Amino acid sequence: MESRSSVPTNISNEFWQARPVLGRIRSAAHARMLSGDAVLGAVLARVAVFSRHNLFLPAIVGTRQPLNLFVGLVAKPGDGKSCAATLAAELFPIPSRDHDPTNLSKEVCEGVVNMHVPLGTGEGLVHTFFDMTGKQPVQNCFNILMIEDEIGRFKSLGNRGGSTMLPNLRSMWSGAKVGNTTASRGPTVAALAYRASLIMSIQPKHAGWLLNDMGGTPDRFTWFSAYDLATPDVTPNFDPRILWHPFHLADPQVDADFSVDPTVADTIRSLARDRVRGVLDGEYAGHRAQRILRIAAALALLDKRRDITVDDWALARMVDDASEDTLRWMHQQLAERRHTNPTVPESEVNHRSEIHAAKIESIAKLLRDHVPDSGTTRAPLRRSIHSRDRDWFDAAFDHAIANDMLIEDSDGSIRPTDSPLTSGQVDRRPPQEMQATG
Repeated sequence: MESRSSVPTNISNEFWQARPVLGRIRSAAHARMLSGDAVLGAVLARVAVFSRHNLFLPAIVGTRQPLNLFVGLVAKPGDGKSCAATLAAELFPIPSRDHDPTNLSKEVCEGVVNMHVPLGTGEGLVHTFFDMTGKQPVQNCFNILMIEDEIGRFKSLGNRGGSTMLPNLRSMWSGAKVGNTTASRGPTVAALAYRASLIMSIQPKHAGWLLNDMGGTPDRFTWFSAYDLATPDVTPNFDPRILWHPFHLADPQVDADFSVDPTVADTIRSLARDRVRGVLDGEYAGHRAQRILRIAAALALLDKRRDITVDDWALARMVDDASEDTLRWMHQQLAERRHTNPTVPESEVNHRSEIHAAKIESIAKLLRDHVPDSGTTRAPLRRSIHSRDRDWFDAAFDHAIANDMLIEDSDGSIRPTDSPLTSGQVDRRPPQEMQATG
């Protein structure tokens, strides 16, 4: 039997206990022996695509953004990825009169006509939005849910010569115009004229080509582990009631924005400010803020609201923290595969880790700059950096010590490398460096 000594960190219990609907989602998953995290990811993708395409995230930074969610369900073969997506469909079915006692389906979800669209070519995805039977294509679909159970098949499509699959997906995540630039070569969907969600099942050993895509595709995904260490010994009863119905979100003829709490908006601007100043990796930092905001918006919709609160943002941060750990786990699996099988191409392993290395390096430099000559300790040093960076503190601190940016003395005090020793302090630099400077 294969050892499972290491699996990604799950979303924290605090998240599941925050709202009754979240607890019910996890209980339903556990009743079917599935991961609460994975079922939640598929649920959020469905909730987002059930909202009207003319409901947007406001232009806090840059321009308006769509609520397009890309979700990766991550595990080894046979570990419940596809079943999680199927259970989400059972709990949150396509809106219809049968499932909608308020009879809002036609008004709220008209145009959601292409659910469970398998990924084909980039051009084929664009055609999904159109009625192609007449002389001229007519857009008759505005909301699509794309589901891909076989990443190997997706890889073969993406690797075809001239394939537009990955560029089109990146454009769709951003709500940009997709399709051909000339009418004679096919239809084009206008920017922000559609809603699209993607649920993809990911086996780490086949994910190297996607994670290493230099176009930034992996940064657009939120990753959910199909493992769940909180699965109880006593199986809970399954509650078959549908958890959510459509509701009035926006006038079908009028564009509308989510409202965002000012504190959340300030946090997003702060991230953007650091990106513009070059403190954080631009593409990575920008996409992370958008990912978190989109998850927060989906959580608000799940709570039948159109306002994004501080609590929504905090819960979305918990989801994204688990997503980051799941991404690191995938890279670890790829690295182990490379170690045990040297014939695996280097391109299949881990160039994406360069982004994490750059993040750790930048925070390590911040830590170095924040330590006064008189010294400090870990607690105030941790507080000296922005709250969004504190999850990286331990890795950055270890990096700073290992690379001689900082020295930690035996009494726990921390000082710059070039700071003189005071009475009672012990130099913990490597012996060869002590000799070189002594």
